[in-house]
Amino acid sequence: MIVLLAYWPLVFGWATIPYGDTQDCWLPWRWLIASILQDGSLPQWNLWQQMGYPLHADLQGPAWYVEAIALGGTVGMGPAVQQGLFLAYIIIGAWGMRRWVEGLGASPSGALLGAAAYALSGFFTGHAMHQFAIISAAWLPWCLWGVQQLLARPGWRSALRLALFASLQLTGGNHSLLILTGYPLMVLVTVELWRTRHDRILTRARSAWGLAAAFTTVLLSAGTFHAAVEAAQYVDRLQGLGLEQAQVNPFTWQAIPSVVFPWAATQGSDQLGTDPTMANAYLGGIACVLVLAGGFRMRRDPTLMALLAVAVPMFLASFGNATAVHGWMWSVVPGMDLFRFPGYFMFPVLLTLVPLAAIGYDALEERLPRWVAAGALVVLALLALSSGPWSVSAPALLDLFRSGIPNIPDPDRAMVHALTIAFWSVAALTLVLAKRNWLFSLLALEGLVAVHATRWHTAMAPMAPSVLQARIDEYPPGPSLPELDPMAMHRDGAGPVAPLWRNTRVFQGGPSHDGFNSFWLTQHHRLVAEHPALYRSMLARPLLSLSWDVRAATDMDDSRIDPQREPDIVIVDGPARPQLRRGEGALTVTAGDHQRLVLNSSTTTEAFLLVQQNHYPGWRVRVDGAPVPVVRANVAAFGVWVPAGEHRVEVAFERRGLAILLQLQHLAWFTGLLLLLWKGGLRKATVPLGLIGLLAWAYAIYGHRSKADRLAEQWPRIQLWAANWPSATMVVNSDRPVPAGDHLTRPFRISAPDRVEGLAAVMQDRPDTLIYAWHGAFASRTQQSWLSLHYRGPVDSLVGPHSGAWLLVRDEQWGTPTVLHRDHELVRLGPDAPYGRDFRISSDSLMGEGGELMVSLRYHGDLGGQGRLVMEQVTDAGTQHYEALPLLGPTGPDGWAEALVVRPVASLIPGARWGTYVWYEGSDSLKVKDFEVMVKKIAPRNR
Repeated sequence: MIVLLAYWPLVFGWATIPYGDTQDCWLPWRWLIASILQDGSLPQWNLWQQMGYPLHADLQGPAWYVEAIALGGTVGMGPAVQQGLFLAYIIIGAWGMRRWVEGLGASPSGALLGAAAYALSGFFTGHAMHQFAIISAAWLPWCLWGVQQLLARPGWRSALRLALFASLQLTGGNHSLLILTGYPLMVLVTVELWRTRHDRILTRARSAWGLAAAFTTVLLSAGTFHAAVEAAQYVDRLQGLGLEQAQVNPFTWQAIPSVVFPWAATQGSDQLGTDPTMANAYLGGIACVLVLAGGFRMRRDPTLMALLAVAVPMFLASFGNATAVHGWMWSVVPGMDLFRFPGYFMFPVLLTLVPLAAIGYDALEERLPRWVAAGALVVLALLALSSGPWSVSAPALLDLFRSGIPNIPDPDRAMVHALTIAFWSVAALTLVLAKRNWLFSLLALEGLVAVHATRWHTAMAPMAPSVLQARIDEYPPGPSLPELDPMAMHRDGAGPVAPLWRNTRVFQGGPSHDGFNSFWLTQHHRLVAEHPALYRSMLARPLLSLSWDVRAATDMDDSRIDPQREPDIVIVDGPARPQLRRGEGALTVTAGDHQRLVLNSSTTTEAFLLVQQNHYPGWRVRVDGAPVPVVRANVAAFGVWVPAGEHRVEVAFERRGLAILLQLQHLAWFTGLLLLLWKGGLRKATVPLGLIGLLAWAYAIYGHRSKADRLAEQWPRIQLWAANWPSATMVVNSDRPVPAGDHLTRPFRISAPDRVEGLAAVMQDRPDTLIYAWHGAFASRTQQSWLSLHYRGPVDSLVGPHSGAWLLVRDEQWGTPTVLHRDHELVRLGPDAPYGRDFRISSDSLMGEGGELMVSLRYHGDLGGQGRLVMEQVTDAGTQHYEALPLLGPTGPDGWAEALVVRPVASLIPGARWGTYVWYEGSDSLKVKDFEVMVKKIAPRNR
C-alpha cells in the first residue's frame, strides 16, 4: 500500500517514465526481445543498432533473464508493463529487505519499518531511470537473506533458494551493484564463519552446501557466465575503465542534505555537481534518528560492526575524485574498475543504514510519548500540504502536481495530491492514537512526502503510457525487412518515436550505426575513431551492398581514402583480388527475420558483398544453399565473395548451442523453483503459481510462429476477398515482395508512420474505387487520415494480424475536417530565414473535441532531411514535448512533395500551448506552401 500510494500517478496511468535509460535503453531492448520471441525465435542478435551487436552477450541486456522471456513472449513489453515491473520490483526489494533485516535481529515491526524505509528511499526515486539498478535493488536483499539462511540452516533447501535468487540477479540485474554488494557479503560470511569456527560439523555443512549453492548458481546463470567469457575479448569495457571514466557522476558534498531533506536532490546538475540521479540519498529524518539509536547496539553485534566497517569506505568512495578512497579501490580492489558512477557506492551504505534504523526502532518505539508522535505528524502533514519548504530550492510542490497530472482539470490536480497525503495522515494518526506502530506510520508518511517531492525531478513525466504506446504501435509488428538506403539515413532521434530519442531504430526496423548502450564492440570503436574516411564511406552505403574495389588490410591508409571518388571501397583481412573486374549488379531483399536476411544477387562479374553488421562469431553465409567463408571487412564488418550471375544469398546469425543452453538453463530454474515450492508449507497456493510461470515461459519459447509463415496463410485470403471487386484499383503497402494474384496491384512501401509521399505518388490518379491493402506493413494513423481526406469507408474490409485490406470509395467531402489554420501562400526558407509557418493554439481549447490533430503542407527543395516539421507543447515551466520530423520522400510530377502529420488530441498536455512550424537548416532553400492545421475524428480501421 505504501509503494502504491507513493507512486499513484504510475498506478493510475497518469504519468510515465519516458526519460533516461529506462526508456532509451531498457525499454527498446526488452521490446526487441519480446518481438523476437513473438516471431518464433530466440533473442541472440540485434540487427538494428550499433551496426548490429550480440544481444545474447550484452551483460546489461536481459536475454537470459527468465522474467524477460516469460513476459516478452506472452503479454509483450511496453510502457505500461515497464511501469508495472518498476512498482513490482520496489515491492519485491522491500519484502526481501524485511526478511534480511529480521534475520539480523530486528523484531517483525522493526523489519517492517526497514522495508518501508528501503522502498521509500531516494535510491528508487533517484534511479527510476536505471531499470537494471532497480532490478538489482529488488533481488540483492533476497540474496543476502539467502546467504543468511544458508549459514543458519545449511541444507539443500537453503542452497537451492540462494541459487534461485542469485541467478535472477546475475541474469537480470546491474552487475555494478552486485560487485559492490559482494564485498559486504564476503565480510559478513567471514565474520559468521569466524564466530562459529570451533563447530566443525557446522563448518563442514556450510562449506559443502555453500559450494553446492555456488555450483547451482553457475548452472542457473550459465548463459550470463558464457556471455561474460565470450564478450571479454570483443568489448574494451570488460578489460576495465580508466580512472577518469570510472569517476563520472559521483555523489557530492552538496548532495549530503538529501539524506534528510529530499528537496536537496531536486536541484540541477550545476548546483549538485553531478547527475541528479546520483544525488538522491534520501533516508529520512526519522530513519536517521533511528540509525543513531541503533548505533548504541552496534557495539554488541559483530555483524553490524562488519557492515559499518564496509559502509564507511564505500561512503567515502562514493565521492569519486573528491577523496582518495575511490582511486585506491579502483586500483586495488578487484572489479571496481568495471563500472562508472561512484554514486552507486551509496547502495552498500543504504544496506547498512536500513538494518540500523530497524534495530533502533525496536529500542525507541515504547520509550517516546505519544505527544511527540502527534506533533511530528502535524509538522509532516503541514510540510506535505504547503509549498513553502520547496519554494527556494525547487518549484513549489503544488506547481509540480498542477503540471504533473494530465487529463485532470487544473484546479483538481493539487487536490488529488492533497487527498493522498491526507489519507495517509489520517491513517497514521489513527495508529498513533491506537498505540500501534506509530513510529512506523510517521516514517512512512515522511517517505511518502519525499517520493512525491522528488520523483518529478528524476525520470517521470506527465504523460500517460498509452501515448507512448500509441507511438510505438504506429510501426508494424516486426520483423520488417530493411530498405537498402544509405546507413546515414537511418538515425536515432526524437521525432519518430517521441519522446524516445535513442535506440529508436529497433521500433522503426532500419539498421543504423547509432545506439545507446555501454556494450560497444571494440572493432566498431576502432572503425569510428581510427578510420573516419572509411566510416564515412560506409555511412553512404546501405546495409547490404556490392563492391568491386577490394583491397588488403595491409595496404590500408585511411588518410588516402576519398569517400567521394571511392564510394564502394572495401578493406578485407587476407589477400585482395587485384584481377577483380568491375561490373554491375543489384541486390534485392526477399525474405528474412530478426537474425536472418535472404537476398537475390545479380552481377555481371564476381563481386564482394559487404554486410554492415559487426563481425562476431555466429555469422553464416550461404550462396545458393552452400556455405561460403565469411571475411572480415572494413575493420568491423564482414562480407563474402559472390560469383557472377543470379544467386540466392542467405546471411544469418546462427548459434544453435546458445538456444539449447537457454532452454536448459530456464528449465533447470523452473525445476528448482517447483521443487522448492513443493516442499514448502504453502504448496497448494505456490505450486500453481510456479506452474503458471512455467507455462508462460513455455508458450514464449515454443508457442509462436514466424511472421513470414503467418503472412503466407493470411495473404491468399486477402487476394480471394479482393477478387470480388475486379474493377477496383488495389494498392499494397508492403515491406517484402507481394505474391502475385488475380488483381493488378500497385505495390509501394511506407515504413515511417509520419510519411504519406509514397501513398500520394502511387495514387496520383485518385481511382474512384480503391482497395487499400497491407502485407507485412499496415496503415498508420497518418495514412488513414490522408485516405479519409479523399475516400469514404471502408465499405468492406478484411483485416488480419499482419495483412488486411479495405474497400474505399472516393468522396472528397466525406467527413470534412475542421480547419484551424490555412495558408496557401508560398514561403521560401533558407539560411537567412530558417523558420516559417508558425501556428499555435491552447491545448485546452482542443481537448474536448477529441479526434486527430492534422498538419499538412507541400514542399519543394532539398529533400535530404534538412527540412523538418516541428511540433511542440510549451507551458510556463518550459517546453514539455518536442518533435522534429524530417521532410523526406519522392516529389510528385510537379516537383512538389506532400507531408501530413497526425497526432491524437488526447496526447496534448492540459494547460500547454501546442505549436507547429517548419525549420530548415540547409545551405540553399526550401519552398513551402499549402500549410494547413485541421482537426478530424477518424475511426480506427485496423489493429
